[in-house]
Formats: sequence, structure tokens, C-alpha cells
Amino acid sequence: MQLLSPKVFNVYDREGWTVRDDRDGCRSEYKPMINDTLNGAVIWFSHYPEGYWKPDHRHNCAHGIYVIDGALQMGESVFKPETFIWNPAGYPCGHGAAPGKDCHFLFVANRPFDIEFLGEEESRRERVIQELNKEENQLRVFPAFDSEIWCEKEEPIGSRFYAKPLLIDHETGMTVEYVRFPADFERPAHRYTCAYGLYIIRGRLVTSFGVCTKGDFIWFPPRYVNERFRTDDEECLALMITNRQYNVVMI
Repeated sequence: MQLLSPKVFNVYDREGWTVRDDRDGCRSEYKPMINDTLNGAVIWFSHYPEGYWKPDHRHNCAHGIYVIDGALQMGESVFKPETFIWNPAGYPCGHGAAPGKDCHFLFVANRPFDIEFLGEEESRRERVIQELNKEENQLRVFPAFDSEIWCEKEEPIGSRFYAKPLLIDHETGMTVEYVRFPADFERPAHRYTCAYGLYIIRGRLVTSFGVCTKGDFIWFPPRYVNERFRTDDEECLALMITNRQYNVVMI
């Protein structure tokens, strides 16, 4: 869905969810949100029920997964909530809900994508190739709450917030980062030079379009002017996704 004005989606709101039947008979759900016209980036919520497993496959594009609740298993690795995983294009892997849990997550692809399931022999060959090239082509994992690489940023009016850059996609310019807005943070009227979204992990964010809380994903189209952008008396932590590299312009 391409949006011409901001919109808020909530992961636990049942409106908009669609059931998907995989070729092996497994069923999952997804909630489409964004289909960006600049580079074809797609963003949606997904839900894997307990016991769901998608066998070895690969996508033609780079994509990321932010684990919201439950636990996500990819190959032999299990990822807990508040973790963002970036998968390079063509990375072969099976994944699903970790044993004993179901899982909601935010899915982000840098451009339109398809899926190719791998047979047993092809899967073994791809894993060998992946191991040989793991330094150049591997999963990248970013927990939200470790203390590394947070940097302090200062607004032109003196307000300060914190950012943890995760990646800039070399193909499309898409950027992903964690942002922390302190209690009583306020930014004057401004606009971004790109389209961007914020998934609220903790706290509340007051914008010109409305109040966003934990579990909300709000998407702003390019050049949308936010007259209000502030926190209340607690910190707000969010995952920020843009459709290209950007600047913030004060109005």
C-alpha cells in the first residue's frame, strides 16, 4: 500500500491481517502496510503460530526482521524480542516460530521480492557456499538494548536524542536505526527529505497525526510537515526505517 498521508498500524489490531498458505501446508499471517514507489520497499507485520516452520528458501533481495514478541528461529539460532536481523539477498535459511512460542515480527524488504524454496541437495550446496563466503555475506544481528554504538545527537534548538545506526542499504539507500527520545523531548515543526516509519518499542510519541504507543508503526510520506513531535514524561524507544538517505529540515 502506497500512502499519500501518514497512517498508524498496530501489530495487535486484527484489522488488515491476511492468512497465507505455504506450499507445505503451513499457515501464517501477514498484515501489509507499505509498498513504497521510490524503490519498491515493502513493510508488513507477520505472525508465525507455534509450530510454524518455513523450510530452506532464499529471497532475491535483502530484508530485515524485527522480533516483536515470542521468539524467531532461523536455522539453529533463536532470536528474542527487541532484536533486528538483516538478511543479505540470496541468503539460504529456514525459519519459523521457536519451539513452544508463536512470534510476531516486523518484516522489511529493500525492494520487491520473491521466494525460492530449495531442495535438499541444493540447500546443502548453498550452505557450503554460504560458509565459504560468510565474511562478505552473512546475517547481521542488532539487539536494541546493548550499550554499543549509541550516539548522541543535538537538534538545532538544543534538544538532544540518541541514535544507534544499524545499516544503510548500498542498493537503495534505505536506512535502519534505533532512536531514543528522552522524556520531555520536543522537536519544532520539521519535515524529512524522505518517506520514513517509526515502530514504537517503548513509550509514547506525540505527532501532528496523533499519539503513537508501544506496538504502533507510523509511516510518514515524503515532505510531510510535523508541527508536533514530542514525548511525554518518559523516554520513547523506536525502530526507524527510511526509504533512502535523508536530511531533517526545520520549518
